[in-house]
Amino acid sequence: MLFLIALPFVFGAVAKGWATDAKVNCNNPPDAQYIVNMTPSKNAGIDAQIVAQTGPDGCTNFVVNINGNPPAQVAPYLYHIHELPVPSDGNCTATLGHLDPYGRGETPPCDASQPQTCQVGDLSGKHGSIASLPGFSAHYTDKYVSLVSGNPSFLGNRSIVIHYNNLTRIACANFELVRQSSPSKSASPASCPPPSTVNSTSTSTPPYIIIPVVTPTGSAGASTSTSTVSGGAGALAVAMVAAVL
Repeated sequence: MLFLIALPFVFGAVAKGWATDAKVNCNNPPDAQYIVNMTPSKNAGIDAQIVAQTGPDGCTNFVVNINGNPPAQVAPYLYHIHELPVPSDGNCTATLGHLDPYGRGETPPCDASQPQTCQVGDLSGKHGSIASLPGFSAHYTDKYVSLVSGNPSFLGNRSIVIHYNNLTRIACANFELVRQSSPSKSASPASCPPPSTVNSTSTSTPPYIIIPVVTPTGSAGASTSTSTVSGGAGALAVAMVAAVL
């Protein structure tokens, strides 16, 4: 009887033993850039733009701008990279779980002071949740996601999902390629030049606003800056550019 009671704990320990720390991925192509664009009409009132691009050190820089008024104000909100892209019918559930190539699982919660032990896709766990809406912006570097196709932590063929704090999914959209080049075999990650600023517009709402690279500092190789700005995601992006420049 005691043996049967102990089985769940044994299997849990074994499963946890399979998980490994996430690998550092700072060998991205020097000008790689992806964007997620969420429109309010398809995402429960959420108006968001998330840019992932190669930073000066070859790691991935994120610029996050989220606005809108979701149906229920259940803060803080969470956001993650999910395994699969959003299908054509917009079903956020079809994106499956968080990007987790190293088998970490969702429990215990991510410890932001040890980001290598978190799920690769747990952006809010590693870099901070969305305290309130409307109006959220942040920029940070994540060493563990990848912009290299074929890497298990590659985000280019995946999606971002925004959740209420009870994990109910309220908005989702896919990463879209803005620009990409082949990684340099001769250059080390630290020697990669910073990507140039590209101005790109779209007739969709909000417009695509490509953000200059931010060079974060701080512990665990990441620094997060947040601010509250009124207006749509485009206004937030402009405010972020002004803050950076």
